[in-house]
Amino acid sequence: MRSMDYQTSIPTILDGAPMQTTYNVRLWKIDEKIGHGPYEFPTVFSYFLPEYVADSGPTQKANLASPESMVVTMPNIVNLLNGMFSIIKYGLSDCYSGFSTYPGYSGCYDDGLYRRSYGHLFYEPTGVGDYEKATNLALLLTAGRLSTENLNIIVESCSSEPDEQSKNRCMQQLIVTTGEFHTNNFVTQSGEDRETGIGGGNTTEPYKAIVYFYLGGGLDSYNMLAPHTCAPIDVYARYRSIRGRSAIAEGVGLPLDRLLE
Repeated sequence: MRSMDYQTSIPTILDGAPMQTTYNVRLWKIDEKIGHGPYEFPTVFSYFLPEYVADSGPTQKANLASPESMVVTMPNIVNLLNGMFSIIKYGLSDCYSGFSTYPGYSGCYDDGLYRRSYGHLFYEPTGVGDYEKATNLALLLTAGRLSTENLNIIVESCSSEPDEQSKNRCMQQLIVTTGEFHTNNFVTQSGEDRETGIGGGNTTEPYKAIVYFYLGGGLDSYNMLAPHTCAPIDVYARYRSIRGRSAIAEGVGLPLDRLLE
C-alpha cells in the first residue's frame, strides 16, 4: 500500500447511506482472513510458534524450524490474493473478499473510480511503453527481482486492456501473484514442466472427483442438486413430477435406481 501510494479518498458521488465519518485504514479482522495481523496476537510469539516445523516440503526434510509456515494454508493464500486483487481493482473496501468493511455507499465496479472504498492506490508507473511501466511496478513491488520471463508474460497479458489505468491495474494484479512478490529471494525456474500427480487410493476404481461451483446470484438449490429421498415422502419422485414427468416423458433427472451411476 505504501509503495503504490495508498491515499484516503472521499468519493465525489455518494449514492447510498451517509458517508463514514472516518477514513482511517481499516483492515477489518485481517487475522481471520490471512492468518495473522498487526494486532491481537494470540501469544507473545505473535501468530506463530517458534519451534514449528512444516509437515512437508524442503524445511521438513532439513528439519528446519519455519514459524511463518503455520499460516501458509490454502484458505489464507486464497484470501490474501482476493484481498490484494480487491484493493487494486476497487480500493480499500469489502468488495469481493476485500480487506476492509462496507463504507456505506455504491457498488463494486472495476472502472477506476473506486466509488465504494475508503481510499485507493494512486501510483501511476513511469516509462515509455508497457514494458518500461511494468518494470517500474516490478521495481517497487519485487525490488527488481521479477524475472524477464514473468515480466514479458505480464506485459503481453495486459496489452489488450483499453486504457493506461486498466493496464496498470492488470499488471499490479499479475505481479502480486508471482513468487518474486511473496519471497525475498531470486526465483530460479527449472524450465521443466510440472509433474502431474496421480491420485492415491485403489487405482482399479474409476476416478471420481468433487467439483465446486462458486456462482453468484439467486440459484435455487433444487436447480443444482436434486433431492434424493426423505421418508416417508418420496421427495425425488415428487420433484420429477413437478418438473414434467409423465407417461411419455421421464422429466428432469435420472430414475432413482440410476442416480449413483
